[in-house]
Amino acid sequence: MQKKSIIFLGTPEFCIPSLNILNKTVEYELKLIITKKDTKDFRKNKLIESPVKKFALENNLNIYQPQSINSTESYNLIKEISPDYIVVIAYGEIISKSILNLPKFIPINVHASLLPKYRGSSPIQNVLLNGDNFTGISIQKIVKELDAGDILLQKKLNIGLDDTYEILSKKLSVLASSMLLKALDPNIIPIPQNVLDVSYCKKIKKIDGYVYFKKESALDIYNKYRAYHLWPGIYTKINNRFLKFKEIKYIDNVSIKEKPGNIHTSDNKRYFIQCKTGIIELIKIQIEGKKEMDIETFFRGFKQSITLE
Repeated sequence: MQKKSIIFLGTPEFCIPSLNILNKTVEYELKLIITKKDTKDFRKNKLIESPVKKFALENNLNIYQPQSINSTESYNLIKEISPDYIVVIAYGEIISKSILNLPKFIPINVHASLLPKYRGSSPIQNVLLNGDNFTGISIQKIVKELDAGDILLQKKLNIGLDDTYEILSKKLSVLASSMLLKALDPNIIPIPQNVLDVSYCKKIKKIDGYVYFKKESALDIYNKYRAYHLWPGIYTKINNRFLKFKEIKYIDNVSIKEKPGNIHTSDNKRYFIQCKTGIIELIKIQIEGKKEMDIETFFRGFKQSITLE
């Protein structure tokens, strides 16, 4: 049996379950892994390899790290391989039509939302930020317009109240890997997206992690924590120093008589902060220039009364 050749484009940890499936399936051969260039860690003065590159090295797979996927060099290399499939998962660059025309079968992209909702680069963060109860994986044909291709396969996934970005991302990556082989079936009939239901992801900036306890509800702050747990985190300022909230809990069955922004200490050493509506329990924090610590340790060393924004 002649194996079908695949060129895989991707960068983050999210790709690894799907790469494992493709690499272990005898019907397919990973001819080339294309991933982003190594990033520089200036503090440690070393280069950081992407999870996809590490996977390729560990499995003796061919790696290509172009400055741009749309370069003449990239085009010529892919054309020479003449792949059956191009599979893209979180690569982070729009691919030219000339390259998308090279595989024998339609090029496919794995997207972490139920398209046409949440087109764009941050769907996992955005479903958490909006407090959605479910999301899913869409495997689609790649077209020029961002995430607008016909749907080949789609599956729904429920979101737990305590799911953070890391937890939900892992669940979705496993779901994607379970769908991928079926999506490669050339007999699947693509289904056009409903343009009336299209929505786009909010682009995440560092300032989005800033929280205002006097202006935001406890649930909104908790959803922000879930969405931005990996980056940029959620934080405020105290005495002109950033204060990060490394672990918090949403409390929906306790009430305290405090003004928004005030911190309340219970008899059993639990620390609650009143939000615009509702309360958040503080578990771990990190003050700028210090290590992460539990909230009781922080208040033992912080004698003055504080009120947060």
